[in-house]
Amino acid sequence: MGDELDTRRRLLALIRKYPGLHVREAARQLDTSVALVEYHVPALLEAGLVEEERDDRYQRLYPVGKDHVLSKEDRRALALLRQATPVRVVLVLLERDEERHAGIAAALGVGKSTLSFHLKKLERAGIIEKTDAGAYRLTDARRTSALLLEHEPTPSMRDDFADLWGTFYDV
Repeated sequence: MGDELDTRRRLLALIRKYPGLHVREAARQLDTSVALVEYHVPALLEAGLVEEERDDRYQRLYPVGKDHVLSKEDRRALALLRQATPVRVVLVLLERDEERHAGIAAALGVGKSTLSFHLKKLERAGIIEKTDAGAYRLTDARRTSALLLEHEPTPSMRDDFADLWGTFYDV
């Protein structure tokens, strides 16, 4: 029982630190199996300590409590900002204000179809919009910046994108 309680405490602390974390990333951060995290999540849900949201591919976990209130829009945005390509797109647009599809693809070194897929997700979530001139821009750069600043990336994301995150976190 002591080990189970310790694992649940560590999992809860991780979810509080990284709201919107998905189960696989939680397992990676705890250096344990996905199955073990999936075993403990229902206990945290039942105790009312976390909430879950499911998107296309992930079960995302959010802490519950007055210190951990996120609007539905912020949760949707944060879920995308926890993904590599969408957050890279956002960081490019924060730096450049607006950019055309080809410019974003070149900056990120991704294929056009991959980028189109992620741009559509960001548009559906209301994070970006397409201008009349055909460029993309953030719908609310201040709100998006605040989400990035208030909810730091997981260590694995920080390692992957240290150069991009450095502009926000003085890394």
